[in-house]
Amino acid sequence: MHSFGLQPRAEGLADSLAEVLMETGRCDPGSMGLRAAMRSAPGRVRGPSVSRLLRTELCCPLHTGPAGQETVSRRAQVDLFATIRTDDPPSSAEGTAGRMEKSTFREYLESILIAAILALFIRTFVFQAFKIPTGSMEPNLLVGDHILVNKFLFGPTPGGATRFFLPTRDLERGDVIVFRAPEEPDKDFIKRVVAVGGDKIEVRDGIVYVNDEAVDEPYAHHATSFGSHKNQRPMVVPDGRYFCMGDNRDNSRDSRYWGTVPRSLIKGKAVLVYWSFEAPTSAYFASGIGERLLQIGRMLPNFFTQTRWERTFHMIR
Repeated sequence: MHSFGLQPRAEGLADSLAEVLMETGRCDPGSMGLRAAMRSAPGRVRGPSVSRLLRTELCCPLHTGPAGQETVSRRAQVDLFATIRTDDPPSSAEGTAGRMEKSTFREYLESILIAAILALFIRTFVFQAFKIPTGSMEPNLLVGDHILVNKFLFGPTPGGATRFFLPTRDLERGDVIVFRAPEEPDKDFIKRVVAVGGDKIEVRDGIVYVNDEAVDEPYAHHATSFGSHKNQRPMVVPDGRYFCMGDNRDNSRDSRYWGTVPRSLIKGKAVLVYWSFEAPTSAYFASGIGERLLQIGRMLPNFFTQTRWERTFHMIR
């Protein structure tokens, strides 16, 4: 238990209590005794001591006075007693400090959990970051480009009025998408949608024909030959599937090799290059924590010199 510790406060309480007791006509020795007790050693007057003295005084018989005087005086005494009890200091400073420390720890823990849940939600349903490890989309996307993929755009909607308000739509020809490779679902590929379900697709001498019409592709790039799949025999893309090709047509493994991409494997639409770092393809195929840490260690000293600043926040089209 703690003392009041302030001499002026103890004297003020003694004076106020004595005046109340004198007003009601109580015996002077009791009130003077309480005043003397509180004045004599204010630093050692404790809450329970004051409470016991005050209860003793309140239990003394009241002298007969004018009508209504007893009720008013008793109310004043009770108010004073309540003030003293209310102002008593905490029972334990250690307990208060412990509660404060626990409250601070809980606030930090709650903040970390909320941030983690929010990040997981955004990564799963809204945006996800990827990096480009190969040149199959050059020159539009370079090795070392770090991109953001919109995963919400192609999300399912109930239709009707809800579809009008939510920013979602179906895949279209020309969309650059990220998807799980049909032959290797543990790997992510990035390609451009060339034909959608129901389209007739054909590639002759490097020119793409959709529904028997040549497609103008300013993004297509033809360089060294990667294989014998320059041409694609006419075929109709099944519903719910997509024919995808890399912009670097002669250096890309795509639907000409492993067929169409089902809707269930598509993760989202590539929208933005938020950072681009010039590095060889081998630097982006690190496996294991040790190799990743080694890669980061090599990247940090060259961060400013090898960052392609002109590609920062480059929109993908």
